[in-house]
Amino acid sequence: MIDGPDSVIGRWMQAPYSLDGWRVDVANMTGRYAADDFAHDVARTIRRTMTDLNPDAVLISEHFTMPAETLRATAGTRT
Repeated sequence: MIDGPDSVIGRWMQAPYSLDGWRVDVANMTGRYAADDFAHDVARTIRRTMTDLNPDAVLISEHFTMPAETLRATAGTRT
């Protein structure tokens, strides 16, 4: 769904749609199930898919956590 040019996100980032951005609602809950939390892995994968197809693409995500926690977890990625 999120990894690579053949994913759902990849499909919409390419022609004929060529979206220049993607928005994720309640992104801090993506990749979560019980005690497992892969939300930051999901965000990094979406970001990589997008920038591989369009380096200028914008990823906007809604988080209900402390911003510092998210910034530390995604350090080194383009925000």
